[in-house]
Amino acid sequence: MKYFSLFLVVSLFLLKESWGISGQEERTVFSQRMGEEHPKWRLLKEDSVELNSKIGFSILLKKRNLEKLNQIFEQVSDPTHKNYQKYMTMEQVNKLTRPSQASFDQVYHWLRENHENGDDFTVEEGNALIKVNTNVKRASNLFNTRFVKYQHKESGLLLTRHIGDASHPTHLEDHIDIIAGISELFESTPHYKKVDIDSINKKKRADDPFAYDSSFIITPSSLSGYYNGSASLSAQQSSNHQGIFAFLDYYSAAALQSFANANSIPIPSVNNFGTNCIPNGCDQVESNLDIQYIISTGRNVTTDFISSPNGYWILEALEDTLPNLPVLPHVISVSYGSPEFLQCGNYEKCQMGYTTSKYISRSDSDFQSYAVQGVSFLISSGDNGAVGGFPQTGNCPLTTATYCHNSNCQYKTSQCQQVLLTYGASPVLGGGTTIVFPVSYQSSEQISQDSFNGWSAANSGCNLAYDNGFLHSDCACSSLKYGTYSGQTFALYSGYSTSNGQAFTPEWPASSPYVTSVGATIIKSNGGVVTEEAASIDNGAVITSGGGFSQYASRQSYQSTAVSSWSSSSSTKPPSTTYSANNRGYPDVSFAGHAYVIYSGTTNPSGIYVDGTSASAPALAGYIALLNDRLISLGKKPLGFLNPLLYQAYQSDPSIFIDIVTGSNKCSASSCCSLGFEATAGWDPVTGLGSPNIGKLYSYVLGSNLESWNPAASKIVTVASVNPIGVKSKSNSPSTTTTQARFSESSKTNINLVSIIFVVVVLLQI
Repeated sequence: MKYFSLFLVVSLFLLKESWGISGQEERTVFSQRMGEEHPKWRLLKEDSVELNSKIGFSILLKKRNLEKLNQIFEQVSDPTHKNYQKYMTMEQVNKLTRPSQASFDQVYHWLRENHENGDDFTVEEGNALIKVNTNVKRASNLFNTRFVKYQHKESGLLLTRHIGDASHPTHLEDHIDIIAGISELFESTPHYKKVDIDSINKKKRADDPFAYDSSFIITPSSLSGYYNGSASLSAQQSSNHQGIFAFLDYYSAAALQSFANANSIPIPSVNNFGTNCIPNGCDQVESNLDIQYIISTGRNVTTDFISSPNGYWILEALEDTLPNLPVLPHVISVSYGSPEFLQCGNYEKCQMGYTTSKYISRSDSDFQSYAVQGVSFLISSGDNGAVGGFPQTGNCPLTTATYCHNSNCQYKTSQCQQVLLTYGASPVLGGGTTIVFPVSYQSSEQISQDSFNGWSAANSGCNLAYDNGFLHSDCACSSLKYGTYSGQTFALYSGYSTSNGQAFTPEWPASSPYVTSVGATIIKSNGGVVTEEAASIDNGAVITSGGGFSQYASRQSYQSTAVSSWSSSSSTKPPSTTYSANNRGYPDVSFAGHAYVIYSGTTNPSGIYVDGTSASAPALAGYIALLNDRLISLGKKPLGFLNPLLYQAYQSDPSIFIDIVTGSNKCSASSCCSLGFEATAGWDPVTGLGSPNIGKLYSYVLGSNLESWNPAASKIVTVASVNPIGVKSKSNSPSTTTTQARFSESSKTNINLVSIIFVVVVLLQI
């Protein structure tokens, strides 16, 4: 992206000196926020923002020639097409998709009209966006609105966002696609809970499936050994880069060095883009995991760590961060996600300046733009099974097999975990809103303590309790008394019904058809027999691998055969109303995502265990980056968008993938539902095509060229760094859960599990 700054110096005629000012032109309201409480954010005082405080936002203009872009994408990504891997340069892509000059001119004219001499007002132009940095007073005038502070209820993070209506001149509707940075309340920091797994396991039976399984620990050597990936292979091409996206998270250089020393692996050149937020209190576990395993599988590949500060999410990172890198990575691992339907930034109505479908559509065109340049995106599929992470409707019948797993509750079991709650009903007219309590994300905001106490008193023998967000009852749901208490009505939840909302919440961007979605498995060793299953809390993991079907994207041709085969199979499936098999199914593949050993800490780093699909994605990404290196050394092109190749490889030789036929994604990270998908032969929405046998995948791609791969040896070096550049980002929660146990330096690669005194799990919720 080419940047330049414009200092706009035209005075605005008849501009009022108060909030929310505009001329008499016709305006269109593009965003509305009425100041209502948000499940994760609280509105501070409405005068909490000073008029001279800084604010930045991006005006994304409508791109052109997207149909042509899609045509090129289909051709260069299809191994059977004559144009396969005939990639474009960034300059060529920009020229193809750049908005019209009229769009830029119209927006610049609007900005000039609303600028006063001497204002702190700068503009930076990208290929399809205009970034504006100004003060709150001027932004208020531009959008005819007011700005306030919102604070995250858990992290304390502050965001400046508008309240009321935000508008722009109506004639700009033909030019503006999205205005980002003034309305969104995306998740911005990881949320985690620590659980002493060792003490929990002591309270369980030896054969309890919910006990943490530590029979097969993942280190670089065990990972390489299991997946047939030679540890002797090393990259040689300096032009070949692999990248990691990070949102409000950063890695510890000391932890990376400790990891490399412990496993006798080289640290390649690491280019750091963005600001190290650890001194300001951000987390490091996710980034430590990502960088340690992408460099262990992508040996000696130049690694770009792309950290984004508060403000941007995937779309902005794609349009404003990646184009500024000096070299575009051929492989990018993303261990973050959020519910697909929340990309517009509002839980109830998508009135944040754009709809979810618009946000996803714009991002998908960006994924395509990078694919036609030869870039592969590997995205973790999520850690909360088919039901998905917060927010949930709760419309999936929970089983009594588990209760409050990985969370701190007073009780250990419950005979009734869901009921229907109706609130807001008129005493005369009735009505109101009905939710599944307490699983629905609205529960904590809507439940009245008086009404719950009244209902509890009516069931005095059942020991009802609202237990850290869970419902505890000693009585079965069918045995409880229901009725109206203090204006709220409790009723029996009799199971899944379309009237109670969707059962599953797909994960995005894992559900995008233009990325490779990676699920998680658990590898077990029993009496010398090693098996691989879908990762779930009911078979020894502390996460449940995400998977299912998109609610927005249709199924692409590359997976039609595989998904159709699954649809017509005799495997047990949830009700047809819970998903559409005609839509994009995910994940595409899976990889180990349980019991990874990483190092963490800025001083005296110690070893911890990590579970998560965000272990799977970077580990597999490194292997792909190493394969790209070999291709480049042979004068060939990097793999680019992987999915058509992967599905074709499966059709050609299914043994390239380890078929995962055991496990399901019916659980989340804290409870289990009776609905979900099951692992079965072939592709399934739990583990995709299965886990790649790296050696066989390399052989399929390289053929006889694999035998001549004799890389030079590398030595351990310290982390290299370039001058950070300012990139802005919006964060959503990483798909990681960590199981921690300190061990001494002497244990390093050969860990004696018996000697571990305790294990701690850090659950990073999506």
